[in-house]
Amino acid sequence: MCLRDVCFLPMNIGTIEAALGLLERDERCVVETNLAARTTALDFISFAEEFIRVNRRGVDLTPLTHRLAALKERLTAINTELFRRLRTQIQEGQYTPASLRFEFDQYTDYSPEKKGMAHVGADALDTLLDGILDLHGHPEGIDPPYPDMVYYEPTPARAVLDMIDNVGLNRADVFYDLGSGLGRVAILFNLMSGVKAKGIEIVSTLCDVARRYASRLRLANVEFINADAREADYSDGAAFFMFTPFKGAIFQTVLDRLRQEGQKRLIKVCTYGACTQWAAVQSWLRSVDGNADDSFKAAIFHSN
Repeated sequence: MCLRDVCFLPMNIGTIEAALGLLERDERCVVETNLAARTTALDFISFAEEFIRVNRRGVDLTPLTHRLAALKERLTAINTELFRRLRTQIQEGQYTPASLRFEFDQYTDYSPEKKGMAHVGADALDTLLDGILDLHGHPEGIDPPYPDMVYYEPTPARAVLDMIDNVGLNRADVFYDLGSGLGRVAILFNLMSGVKAKGIEIVSTLCDVARRYASRLRLANVEFINADAREADYSDGAAFFMFTPFKGAIFQTVLDRLRQEGQKRLIKVCTYGACTQWAAVQSWLRSVDGNADDSFKAAIFHSN
């Protein structure tokens, strides 16, 4: 029986003890690159701790809670050291984009050969990126300033790798993330490609956090601009990414702004999420990868 089998059983103290025993003996969890296994284990521990808190009912479960805490501390320490090491090496400029990509590829099932892959949900690469940034959860209670603007939601990190592999930019180009939130897309794009990246974010709180992340990693070619995407200066942009940051009239206004840029030069528009279907019906854009039929794929369009 494996941990997955145990987790599908009805949750009770016996199930928790059985799963914990498996985790304590599973050496895969302590392999540094097996972040996915540790994430699963830590999620289980958190759930088990909450289950015990709610269902203790006078039973002395101190030995079990101590075992859970000890394993949690052991696995968290491995993650903390992994994140610290990579963060320090990035700060010190020890990686080229290619060498860092080789490092990051160990944490995701995506590869350049999987063209047209759907990206549903987060994977270990997201955990790794958030750990390097020291990002603890996502901000709550920050309302978009206009009705057609959408609440912040992170783009799956592997969708960014997919975009990098297929958008076709060079080091002289500038990449824009419209509605950049906490800055994960722009930071990852720059780290993996070496291309200058700019984020446009109207919410000043989010923009300030993104700036701190980029500054902490000492990324000279990442910039976050606190501005309305309908009014920003895009004159140096070669590619523009959107994960449905807005809808309705605001989205159409931004597309019209990009269309004006596309009349001056070839630009590339990259999308993920529901905004892909809206981009697909713009007469001035043409899909170049066949991914416009699926909101969970990273889709790329060129201006006509």
